[in-house]
Amino acid sequence: MTILIESLIAERKQRFTRADIIRKGIAVAAVIFLVVLYQMMKVMIDRSTRNIALMKIFGYRNKEIRKLYLDGSFVLIMAGTAVLLPVSKFLIDAVYPYLVSNVAAGVDLSWQMWMYPAVFAGIAAGYFLIRTALMRRVKAMTPAEVLKERE
Repeated sequence: MTILIESLIAERKQRFTRADIIRKGIAVAAVIFLVVLYQMMKVMIDRSTRNIALMKIFGYRNKEIRKLYLDGSFVLIMAGTAVLLPVSKFLIDAVYPYLVSNVAAGVDLSWQMWMYPAVFAGIAAGYFLIRTALMRRVKAMTPAEVLKERE
C-alpha cells in the first residue's frame, strides 16, 4: 500500500514538473519574441532618426510620425500572425509525432478555440507596449542634435 502511494506521489510530481517546464518554455519564448520585436522596430527608428528630425522641423506632430514609422508595421505583424498562427499549429501537429516517436510520453497538442484569439491579443498587446516605449524615444529626439551630426 505504501509503495503504491509513493508511486502515485512520484507520478504526480513528475506530471507537475512537465507542466512547469512547458509553462517556463512558453514564458521564455514570449520574452524572446518581445525582445526581437523591440529590436526590429528600434532599428527602423534608428535608421530614420535624421528623417524624423527633419519631419519635426517641418512641423509634423508625434502622432503623425508614429503613424508613418511605427503603425505601418502593425498591419504586417497582425496579418502575419493571423495567417501563420494556424499554419504553425498545423505544422506542429504534423511534425511532432515524428520528433518524439521513440519517447514513451504523451503530450496533448490540442488547442481550444479561445487560445487563438488569446495569442493574437497577446501579440497585439506586446506590440502596443513596444510602440509606446519607442514613441518615448521619438519624443526625446531633438532636431538640433541630429542636425549637429550632419556631415
